[in-house]
Amino acid sequence: MTEDKGGAGSEHYVPQAFAPAAIASKLRDAIALHQQGQIPQAEVLYREILRLDPRQFDALHMLGLAALQSGDTETGIDLVGRAIQIDPRQAAAHVNLGNAMRLLRRPEEALASYDRALQLASDSVDVLYNRANVLLELKRPDQALASAERALQLGPGHAGVLNLRGRALRDLKRPEDAIASYDRALELEPGGSAGKL
Repeated sequence: MTEDKGGAGSEHYVPQAFAPAAIASKLRDAIALHQQGQIPQAEVLYREILRLDPRQFDALHMLGLAALQSGDTETGIDLVGRAIQIDPRQAAAHVNLGNAMRLLRRPEEALASYDRALQLASDSVDVLYNRANVLLELKRPDQALASAERALQLGPGHAGVLNLRGRALRDLKRPEDAIASYDRALELEPGGSAGKL
């Protein structure tokens, strides 16, 4: 077989029969390194995987997440966006894209990403929490309250959501209800951030 210099990863040709196992093994190793905080080492493995399969969703998504965690927001957005193009059914990728948009102070785009994630994972407390947060940034406390209430139906003991609920209630000029929500958050997480403006 002649070497094709034009294709991505062609210099590391792996027979198709072996590619899935090799990729799965590298991906497990990369994710383990990533979880241990060894992001540069994980990035090397993610890139190796992408040389083998440029459309490997997990490697693209995780490389994008690594870029976001390293402060390279634009690259992270590009990589996570490419991963979403490959598999738009992955809620976590939409959440990470939304988080990146919030970092760039693009709350409308963040909200759109959280809404897509919510369509895919309607019972996710974390997605509802992120959505409520960005709705407060957008000065939509009534919608933020609705997201927080739904999150509390799913996870009643989530101090962060109770805090967000309190902020939404405060913004809606319901101080007694806000204080009750903050108090409950403090019961669950003494010394937490409940009630902080």
